Amino acid sequence: MGNFILPPMKKLSIYTKTWYGFGNIGNAIKTAVFSTFLFVFYNQVLGLSGTMCGFALMIALCFDAINDPLIGSWSDQFYSKKWGRRLPFMIFGALPFAIFLCCLFLPPKYLSETGLFIWFVVFAVLTRTAQTFFQIPYLSLGAELTSEYVERSSLYSFGQLFGFFGNLATLGAGFLIFFKSTTTYENGLLNYEMYPYFGVYIAILVLIGTYSSILGTKSVILSNRKLPTENTRNYIKDFKFVFTNQSFKVIIIGIVILMIINTTAEILSTYLFIHFWEFKPEELPKYLALPFFLGLLVAVWLSPKMVEKYDKKNTLIYSNAIFWGTAVLLIGLKLFDILPHEKEILRYILMVGIFIANCFAPIILITINSIFADISDEIIYENYQQKTGTLFAIRALLSKIASGVGSLFAGLLIDFIHFPSKAEFGTVSTEITNYLGFVSGPVLAILGLIPIFFFRNYQLDKKRHEMIQTELAKR
Repeated sequence: MGNFILPPMKKLSIYTKTWYGFGNIGNAIKTAVFSTFLFVFYNQVLGLSGTMCGFALMIALCFDAINDPLIGSWSDQFYSKKWGRRLPFMIFGALPFAIFLCCLFLPPKYLSETGLFIWFVVFAVLTRTAQTFFQIPYLSLGAELTSEYVERSSLYSFGQLFGFFGNLATLGAGFLIFFKSTTTYENGLLNYEMYPYFGVYIAILVLIGTYSSILGTKSVILSNRKLPTENTRNYIKDFKFVFTNQSFKVIIIGIVILMIINTTAEILSTYLFIHFWEFKPEELPKYLALPFFLGLLVAVWLSPKMVEKYDKKNTLIYSNAIFWGTAVLLIGLKLFDILPHEKEILRYILMVGIFIANCFAPIILITINSIFADISDEIIYENYQQKTGTLFAIRALLSKIASGVGSLFAGLLIDFIHFPSKAEFGTVSTEITNYLGFVSGPVLAILGLIPIFFFRNYQLDKKRHEMIQTELAKR
């Protein structure tokens, strides 16, 4: 019989949840940077084509095909008497994660297009590798702190809440301080000189978030029962354990499709807000921060309640359908010239729509994390093996490959609609902005509903999870 650990079936303190939540700040910053600023910096400011930008991101994400599973499996089988199983990896990854993320905004001047592409690829790979050392063990900790079915959704809700603060600190400072409109740049995102300062700023935020989580959760993690370690490391066997699990196979297909569409939408959203909805960069926080924040608060409160009433599968399905339905409705109404033309009224309507969408977008991520924690218990039950890190690593790997495909897809779409480089505010033709709205709204929304057909086949409900917990307790 193999080694396994049964996480404690308990409620967690607000203190533990809060410090755990800090750990998601770095991931939120990286996501905001890659989806909002990095693509624009290399495409609009430095002149790299949309296709090459998307291809660079896809290459970087495909490198995680090696990094994620190895690091996840390694963290499953590693054990330090002083620091436990996951913390050493988190400590090791945090500092280089911040440094490499900063370097993405520090390419040497006068690089050729090929040199610029290489710089982009190399530091994107290094950034994601360093982040993997922190993020995979961090997510695995969530499954190991508690095995209570609804409490896991509550714990990961705190991760989403603090991820919002990381996102807000990145986007807010970016649009209000670093890239606000000036007399030289009405579209402040074209201001090359501010990107190095922005890189230093986000590196500091990453360090604060990651090391706060490490220091804040260390005593709780190490107070749990000491974790066993296996004598041999067989990565192929680890992956086989995960892929033979039916719950994993069903849910991961839907997640991969969802990540491709979400990444495409996130990259296009910067272009969409500025050129389709006609926001200046510094106006974005003014109109969007409040609905995003209020929506997140509702999501954190609503997520455990939806799970308790509808179970996790239906929570995931309903949230996904409402999110994409709201997105296509907003863009569709503007494309068909149904929305009012007065900018203030239009923006308040948009704020309401964003609030509704953001009540459910975080619930999708919260529920997915909670589902994977449950699947980790099912794998222990079926195989007598602790494979939590491997599970989250494979999930991260496939999600990142999907994000790479989504990045490439976004770049191809930018080039396909002939979106101009160095596009100043108000200079892009109506025809092109309508094309942008069409691919960002109706096209992506239809594709975004496809994962629902896969989520419907997920069968690990509360009743089965409770049975698994009972059986594991007997062992």
